[in-house]
Formats: sequence, structure tokens, C-alpha cells
Amino acid sequence: MHFELLIRKDIINNLQIMCQMDLDKMSNKSNFFLNIKYAMVAQLISLVSSVLTTLLFPRILGIADFGFWQLFVFYSGFAGVFHFGLNDGIYLKNGGKDYQELDFNRIGSQLKLSLLIQLIISAFIIITAISTISESNRLFVIIAFSLYIIIFNTHGFLGLILQTTNQAHSLARSIILDKMIFLVLILLSIIFSIENLRIFIFIFFIGKLCSLFYIMSLGRKIIFSKTIKFKLNLINFYYDMKIGIFLMIANITSTLILGFGKFLVDFRWDIITFGQVSFAISLTTIVLLFINQIGLVIFPALSSLDDQNQKKYFSFIQIFLSLFLPFTYLTYYLLEFILNFWLPNINQSLLYLILFLPVCIFNSRMSLLSTTFLKAMRKEKALLFINVLFSTLSLILTLIAAYLLNNLILVLLSLIFSTWIRNVVSEIYLSKILNEKCLSFILKDAFIAVIFVLVTWFTSSIISGIIILCISLVNIYVNKQKLFELILIYKK
Repeated sequence: MHFELLIRKDIINNLQIMCQMDLDKMSNKSNFFLNIKYAMVAQLISLVSSVLTTLLFPRILGIADFGFWQLFVFYSGFAGVFHFGLNDGIYLKNGGKDYQELDFNRIGSQLKLSLLIQLIISAFIIITAISTISESNRLFVIIAFSLYIIIFNTHGFLGLILQTTNQAHSLARSIILDKMIFLVLILLSIIFSIENLRIFIFIFFIGKLCSLFYIMSLGRKIIFSKTIKFKLNLINFYYDMKIGIFLMIANITSTLILGFGKFLVDFRWDIITFGQVSFAISLTTIVLLFINQIGLVIFPALSSLDDQNQKKYFSFIQIFLSLFLPFTYLTYYLLEFILNFWLPNINQSLLYLILFLPVCIFNSRMSLLSTTFLKAMRKEKALLFINVLFSTLSLILTLIAAYLLNNLILVLLSLIFSTWIRNVVSEIYLSKILNEKCLSFILKDAFIAVIFVLVTWFTSSIISGIIILCISLVNIYVNKQKLFELILIYKK
């Protein structure tokens, strides 16, 4: 199942689960790594859910219906557009406050206004879809997405309030509740042979609604607060939206680098091809899940550090990724073995996976280095500019590949190039701010990515696997001095 945007949605929903926990102590090494371990454990249930649905749904639903499931999950990743930055603004504005210190009337009034706006938007999308779409499954997906906008943004609003007021564990419980209900009901439906696209989407909604009701019970003071005057509420809404709009757009445009390509695959080719491409992307996002969680824990630590200590963390992460991230390519051969046995009819997705694993590597560097550090330095506008620039590049290249050249592989290669060049520019920009070097890391990543694609595409899995393993080991040996530096930085 394509969980790139679903997982991104889950990540946005529980963004920085550890964000406000003991900020003053985060620079302490033991607490820092303890929080990384905690974040990984907290996301274990999401990983299990992602793996099971990714492996089960293609086999159960069939290729066409699985493509529509992927389409629903893909659209749902853009639900966050419709809070227009309000949720992020509320979060940034109230960071570090105690829950009892919040202005409940102001925040509650904004929640109600936001809910009203999303109800209007959802109704408009549903009416438009009914009037223009004849294909029943596609229409059902659009209607489901429209309803999900309301659930997602309401949960996100209250969830970010919990995070910013040091109640992240309650938010984590709501996510676990959602995932457990989803998994249990899906397994029951499979046991009783209820294997239907619409039933699975309905089950998805049950988990999300239970999670929303739980988090609403924790935010009763906000929900049942007194509503302030409409004009004042509009002013406050605009002010807080203005604070968060840059971060919201930066997050959305980041997903559009791959998103434009997926939109074009859906429009230019068919739902089966879309499902195959999305399935390949979903496999890489499973690899990315833990890496992203590390970034969520690093963010609050960096926010409380001075420039010198930020440079130390930057060097540590840069060296670590340079030495060990290439081993991620070896997951391809494990996935190939599993999928050839479990899903023998999706060989085409394995070819696409060869192209998307480098994207996984580049996005990992972007997530742990550029995005995390630029947010910690409050350079959201720079992050926004970079994401908009290379989302536009992605759109132009994929349009040329899809409509002028009519070549799906070139569409996917355009996504690789756009992702890589975005990572290059952002890392160079960040390195200049921190007065660090990065060119050797960038060139080496590109070299290994090209070698992986070529040897895996044109040779057998055994030969290419041995070559990639040797390159990864040689990389560590050649850079053993950097490994010693990594150990020294860790000890300090």
C-alpha cells in the first residue's frame, strides 16, 4: 500500500512527539538518545500497520481496487492544505506554554471557525465531484477525501495543542488507538472474507474518528470554551494563519516534488500503473519511517542549542548518514525476495523501486539535515523557497516526460533528479550558514545512487547486491577517519 503520504500524514499529526519534553535537558547526550529510542518505539505500531497493509492490500483487493486505495491515501496527504497554516501557527505561537496558560476562548473560537471553513470546502468538493465524475470508485474516493479533511485538520489542531503544552504522550495514545482499531478491523474483515475497497476505507475512518473523539475528550476546555466576537476571531485567525502559513506551504510543496509525478501518472496512464508506482513509493516510505522519527526528536534539541553545538550535531549527523545510509540500498534485495514470493504479479513495481530507493536516500538526508536544521534556525521562508523552486522544477520535467516524450521511466527519473538537486541546494545553503563542508558528501551520494540504479537494473540481484555491499563497506574503510570522528563527537 502507498503509505508515503499516509505516513507523512501520521508524522504531521504527531509532529515532534517529544518536542517539548525537557527542552533544557535535551542537550544532555543520554537524554537525547533516550528520546530517539522513545520516538522509534512510539512509531512501532505505525510501522506494523504500514508493513501489513502494504503487503496485504495488493493481494486482497486486486490491482485496480488497490490503485484506488492508493489514490485515496495519496489525496488524503493533502488534507492539511485546508487549515491554511492555522494549525502550525497555533503551534508556533504557543510553544512552551503550560496547558492551563492557554487562552481557551481565543483558541476554541479559532477551532470552530476553522471547522466551519472546512465544512464549506468539503461540501463544495463533494458537490463538484458528483457533478463531474462518472466513475463510481473515483467518485467514492473523492467524497471520502472531502470528509477526511474535516477529521484530519480537527485532530491536527488539537494534537498540536497537546504537543506544544507538553502532553505529547496523550497524542501518542490517540495514534496508537487509531492504528490498533484499524489493524484489528482489517484483520477481522479478512478473516470473514469481507475484502472490499469501500469497506477498508470505512474502517480507516472508524480508526480516525475514535482517535479524534479521544483527543477531543482531552481538549474539552477548548471545545466548550466561550466563542469570542466574530470580527475579533477573524483577526486572530488571520494573525495565527500568517504565522504558520510558511511552514505549512513548505511541508506541502515538499510532498509535491513526488506528488506532481504521481498526479501525472494517474492522469496520463491508468489506475493500475498508478497503483504499481505508488506501491513502489510506499515500500521506500517504510524505510523512511524511523529516519523521519529521528528528525522529529532532533528538532527540539536543536532549538535550544547555541550555534557551536548546532554545528556539532550537524557534523555528527552528516558523517553518520554518509557512512551508513548507503546500506539502505541493500533493503531492495530483501524486498525483492519477499515480493517475488508473496506478490508475484507486481514485478513492474520492483523496477520502479530501483528508481525510488535513491529518492529515499536523498529524502532521508533532507529530513535529518536540511529540514530539521532550517526549522530549528527559524528559516521557514528559506525552506519554503527551496521546496517551491524544486516542486516547480519537478512539475516542468515530469510534464515534458509525460506529454512530450510519453515515457513513464523518464517521469520517474525526473523525480529522482528533482529530489537530488533539492537536497544539494539546501545542504549547500545550510553548510554555508554553519561554515561546514558538504561537497564530498553530496558527490559520493550521487555516485553510489547511480551505481545502484545501473547495476541493479542491468545485472542479476546477486551480482548487484554484492557490488553494493562492497561499495558500502569500502566507503566505511576509506572514510575510517570520519568514523573515528563520529565516535569522538558521540563521546563529547
